[in-house]
Amino acid sequence: MTTLVAISGGLSQHSEAAHLARALGERAAHYLDAELHLLSLGATAEATARALATGQTSAELEEQFDALDAAAAIVAVAPIYNAQPSGIFTTFMDLVPKETLQGKPVGLGATGGSLRHALVLESALRPMFTFLRASLATTAIYATRADWGGEPGAFVGRAGHRLELRIDREARELAELVAVTQGRASGGWLAGAPEEYLEGEDYAAPVPPAAGGAEAARRKLFGA
Repeated sequence: MTTLVAISGGLSQHSEAAHLARALGERAAHYLDAELHLLSLGATAEATARALATGQTSAELEEQFDALDAAAAIVAVAPIYNAQPSGIFTTFMDLVPKETLQGKPVGLGATGGSLRHALVLESALRPMFTFLRASLATTAIYATRADWGGEPGAFVGRAGHRLELRIDREARELAELVAVTQGRASGGWLAGAPEEYLEGEDYAAPVPPAAGGAEAARRKLFGA
């Protein structure tokens, strides 16, 4: 069975990071026909801190590393504090064996209290996973509570709809990356996409991936 692991750097299963990781993970798992496993870093925070201090990883952490290694794709969502990913998220990623994410399709996300931290996705998270040699989706999602249009996890009103479209866009890109990684073409990341993707001037409407993105990789491997 194909699996997808969604990492939430939140301290609880009800955090905004957990809601975003679950929403993005569920959508990507749908396109991949995969089983979703939600990995909440708050549940293993003590084991993570102990591993950092002693250099010895517990069986619980090793099980999580094995799940990441076996997954067809990964969703990683970090809460942002003081203009950087949370300490528990950064520490966990420091402990993940370096070869685990090499070539692995990964979709990124982050949550925060205001839009002022949105660029942390590009200034901290993307470089972190690039260093680990992951294959990253072009789109990355930063969400505040206002982006949900209501309570986190509920897509309410225009704001919620825009966030849902962005989540769908990244999920499709991630599925396309998996197809490229597995040596098969999926027909392009816009195949079957909602009409909103192709009309209007909404900032949430996708544009073709930049050079080096999933579509470019697919063309390089399989032709036009």
